[in-house]
Amino acid sequence: MERARIEISRPGRFGLTGVLAAHVMSFLLAVPLLIALVLVSAKDLGIFNLLIPIMALLAVICVLPFFGNACISLIVRNLRPTNSREDRTWVVQITLCPRIRKGLRAALEDADDVGYLVLEESALIFTGDSVQLTIPFERIRGVQGENVGLRGAYIASGRIALETADLNGFEGLEIAERSSRVIFSSRRITREIFARIKASADRAQ
Repeated sequence: MERARIEISRPGRFGLTGVLAAHVMSFLLAVPLLIALVLVSAKDLGIFNLLIPIMALLAVICVLPFFGNACISLIVRNLRPTNSREDRTWVVQITLCPRIRKGLRAALEDADDVGYLVLEESALIFTGDSVQLTIPFERIRGVQGENVGLRGAYIASGRIALETADLNGFEGLEIAERSSRVIFSSRRITREIFARIKASADRAQ
């Protein structure tokens, strides 16, 4: 039976600077809300004016993944594995248990690394900025979906929690997609990844 493998090196592009850049990009989502507040304050209060901030909030929710994921795509653009199939490859973040990031870096960002997830016939392969990971499906002991909670305003797509065996002291990891631009595609991609991993893991048991 093939063992799970993991290699961890120093972060290259997704160090503290990369994390800060992704967060700064995410703050741009506040721009439509600020514009809506300015428009409301510049006009007489009415029912239509009250709809402006509500519509702006709905628009921001729809594009919630946009700026952060666009920055992540730039960070990982040179990491894509060669000959990987388009329908089996996604940009994701992973969080290991126990975590490998500590201190301020871990407080600012809940991802330990970002990179490409590839689902091969017999294994899950992650090629990241600092983590290289291969988990045969037969080594996956459990697959669960988890809500991201307040950090994702309880509406962002969830995470996929994997319980693994023989991963060099790690009990498992969480996977969250980072390739989408709108909330609807984020949910769809997460469901697709979850279904494929669970089906492959169930077949391998």
